[in-house]
Amino acid sequence: MGVDGSQSIFIRGPKEVLDNLEKNFLAFDNDDKECKQIIHYFFGPKQLTIEHRDDNYLICNTHFRNETIYQYFDKLLEKYPMCWIKNRYSNELGYCGMWIGRYQDGKKFIQELEWEELNYDEIAHLKDFSS
Repeated sequence: MGVDGSQSIFIRGPKEVLDNLEKNFLAFDNDDKECKQIIHYFFGPKQLTIEHRDDNYLICNTHFRNETIYQYFDKLLEKYPMCWIKNRYSNELGYCGMWIGRYQDGKKFIQELEWEELNYDEIAHLKDFSS
C-alpha cells in the first residue's frame, strides 16, 4: 500500500514560459526516462490543477504516491533557468518538505527542507499537549 501526498508548485518566470508550462500542464520535451514517467503520472489535465495565474506567477497542485518528484523540478529548472521554482509537499504520514530552485549569476541554487508534522491519527487522538 502506498503513501499519498499532495504538492503545490509555485513558478515565477517570464510570461511566455508560464504560458507554455500552463498549456502543457508543466510537461516539457525530455529524453530522460524517469522524467517521462513523472510527466505521465503527475502532469496532465486530470492530475494537475491550476490554482492561480498572472503574468509572472503560476501556482498549481497535484498529488503523488510514495515519493516526491524533486528530480523533475531540477530538470524543469535546467530547461527554464530564468524561472524560480518552489515545490511544497505533505503526505498522509505527516512528512512535509519544500524544494526551491533558481539560477543566479549562472549558478544553480537548490534548497531542500523537510520536517514532520502530526499525522491524521495523531491529530485525532492527541491528548497530551505538553510536547
